[in-house]
Amino acid sequence: MTSAEFNCKGDDYDVLLEWLGTGLLTSSGNKWFTHRKALTPAFHFKILDNFAPVFDSKSTILARKLLENGGESVKIFPLVKLYTLDVIVETAMGTASEAQSKQSSYTLAVEEIAAIAFFRMFNRIFYSNFMFQFHKLYEPYKRCLKTIHDFTLSVIEKRRLTLLNSPAATDKTVSQVPGDSELGSKSKKALLDVLLQTNIDGRPLTNEEIREEVDTFMFAGHDTTASAITFLLYSLAKHPEIQQKVYEEITSVIGEDKDTPVNISFLNNLKYLDLVIKESLRIFPPVPFITRTALKEVNLAGLVIPADTNLTIGIYNMHHNAEYFPEPERFLPERFEAERGAEKLNPYAYVPFSAGGRNCIGQKFAQYKSLPSMKSNRRFRK
Repeated sequence: MTSAEFNCKGDDYDVLLEWLGTGLLTSSGNKWFTHRKALTPAFHFKILDNFAPVFDSKSTILARKLLENGGESVKIFPLVKLYTLDVIVETAMGTASEAQSKQSSYTLAVEEIAAIAFFRMFNRIFYSNFMFQFHKLYEPYKRCLKTIHDFTLSVIEKRRLTLLNSPAATDKTVSQVPGDSELGSKSKKALLDVLLQTNIDGRPLTNEEIREEVDTFMFAGHDTTASAITFLLYSLAKHPEIQQKVYEEITSVIGEDKDTPVNISFLNNLKYLDLVIKESLRIFPPVPFITRTALKEVNLAGLVIPADTNLTIGIYNMHHNAEYFPEPERFLPERFEAERGAEKLNPYAYVPFSAGGRNCIGQKFAQYKSLPSMKSNRRFRK
């Protein structure tokens, strides 16, 4: 995870290239390095703080939908996925989204193309671009691809023109951590706005480069987070005593008023819930394995790995290794308390967001987005 020889993703990510291009997830070499460095400010805490109202309002819709279900059994993942789509559309693009109430052709296309991409990743026959064109999913895939790209490029162009015509428009670019003057408390920059004001090697990003990164945010930012939240809710349901402690902490920090807006300050004070989320991510990592390609022949742990070899890192297996996590199948949030030795844990034993240079750039974004979903525990708990 730290070696330059393994800094390139495995070729199973190739099925995403036509959709995502070479954004952060799939790029390598100098393009990955320069874009990663330039885009890091887009996830600065000052920007994430501005997203809190979106997290709050969208999670309220989710909680109300659960309440309207009247206590009947419900398939939670589709509902949570719409919530995460709702959040990512508004925070990434600065465009109003109503994915939870009336899905647009864009959000439907994102859902459909993601499902098709996962199907291809695990089907070696239709992983091939040549063979895939004969599958019944090929036409829906192409339709979704056009819908997504047309929508993203349209939003980018509109936002670019808005910024250019804005009275506050300047020659400023975002190339380092933004200061208070650029991102004050009243500022509500979308990730797209940061990309539009970013310079790399002395030039602004092209519409196509921005499109690649925005589409990457959309893919990486909604499905994995929805999976993490779903397993978190499952874990709480399976352990009512832990759910009760989470509920009590939420009410002690935020209060009994069901309409109190949730901000980042509140979220940062939910210490026990943070432990619960970490334990849920340990047992159910939303990305259970990742792959890398050896860029050259490497001697690894006494084995000679030939160049261009794909290697799989089994995050799920690592998180269930009893050497690092005693009683690995037991749901025990307290194992992440510092006094229990969490600070001494090998930093590469627990990697729900990967680690090293290619760790998830949006991990704080994902964690903050997960926390407000616990409103269903506070606002409408029965």
